[in-house]
Amino acid sequence: MRERLSSLWTFVYRVIFPAVWITGFGIGTVALWLPGNSASPSEIKLSFLFAWVIGSSFILLFARRLRTIWLEGDHLLVINFHKKELVPLRFIQEINETRFWNPKTIKIMVQRRPNLPEQIVFIAPVVFQLPFGVHPVVKRLRFLVEEIKKNQE
Repeated sequence: MRERLSSLWTFVYRVIFPAVWITGFGIGTVALWLPGNSASPSEIKLSFLFAWVIGSSFILLFARRLRTIWLEGDHLLVINFHKKELVPLRFIQEINETRFWNPKTIKIMVQRRPNLPEQIVFIAPVVFQLPFGVHPVVKRLRFLVEEIKKNQE
């Protein structure tokens, strides 16, 4: 039985938000540089251009890493658009989550293996959580990994 671990908002943060932000901010930046807009000093124009390039780069780097994650028995199904990979839970080394970041992301470090990603990053589903509490998905994955490793011994 499959259980979705990543947020339903993954597609929005991976595709829609970058497209809207980069396009919108880009149009505004280009509009400052048009010949009819002489009211803006060159410092403002350069500041907007710099913010657009840096902001777009940051957003693309963030969005590019995001995956959709499903739990299938003792494997994670990692989906990157149309590419699917099964990662056995026994290969998971570490599970971390962001604390003061929105959206909250979870990063899974995997043992080096051929044809397996070394790290998997996904957006955690939104739940009420105390600031320093552990996300329920992280708790569950850590428990499952510990159980599998205990049974292998």
